[in-house]
Amino acid sequence: MTETTSVLGGIVRRKEDPALIRGVGVYTDDITLSGQLYVAFVRSPFAHATITQLETSEAEAMAGVWAVYTIDDVRDLGPLLAQVPVGQARPLLADGVVKHVGEAVAMVIAEDRY
Repeated sequence: MTETTSVLGGIVRRKEDPALIRGVGVYTDDITLSGQLYVAFVRSPFAHATITQLETSEAEAMAGVWAVYTIDDVRDLGPLLAQVPVGQARPLLADGVVKHVGEAVAMVIAEDRY
């Protein structure tokens, strides 16, 4: 069993590392379920930018795409801690202004990851 330090400074005993290092572990990406859908995030190439428009119609019309979400679709979820370091809540998707390269501006739900 290996140990690592958590973001809060405590020791976390990890049981899964030896299997993953040997190549016999199971990652969530290895799991395939009937009817499974995938999510892909459209990410900003800019460090700081104002979002003036997000055109989603072309993506929505593609075969296999189930949904395309922007901040207008998920704003009611409120800020989430999962996207950034502990203690700083942010919207799931950029809301009006992109604040760093790679910030998610839209998400696409589809039958395959491509």
